[in-house]
Amino acid sequence: MSTSSAVDARCDWILRRRANDALPVLQLAPEILVDIFQDLRAEDIRDLWRGHWLAYTHVCHHWRTVAHAAPILWNHVCIRPETSEEALKAWLACSGTATVNVTIESRYDAQSMLGDDGFSDAVLECILPEMSRVETMQLLVSRKTLLALNWPISAPL
Repeated sequence: MSTSSAVDARCDWILRRRANDALPVLQLAPEILVDIFQDLRAEDIRDLWRGHWLAYTHVCHHWRTVAHAAPILWNHVCIRPETSEEALKAWLACSGTATVNVTIESRYDAQSMLGDDGFSDAVLECILPEMSRVETMQLLVSRKTLLALNWPISAPL
């Protein structure tokens, strides 16, 4: 990309962003937006917490910034076999110092019934430094994974 094209693209991006800033929906107070995100997240938690509320944080830069600055939105952590170490670290970083509720959820298929949940040790070990702020932990895993955790659990009651 030429320098002129890069400058044009940057100018277009700035103009689009400034035009978006004038939209009424972006005039919502951050507290109200966080309340809306909490309601959306609560719906997802009731539905086995699939994380659909996150799609709303991608609507615009402002919404994403508000969501990332609100630790209360990130206090439910669900770890599944497909959870990446990077995603979990980012989630925990967004939760700040808030207490967290952790669910470690296995996939329920023939392979997991044989004892291989497919969890990455690195992912599971990401939660260890955060144990002092774990309020609840729900383990929906095979016996093999439960025994393999071998964690020195010492969370405050």
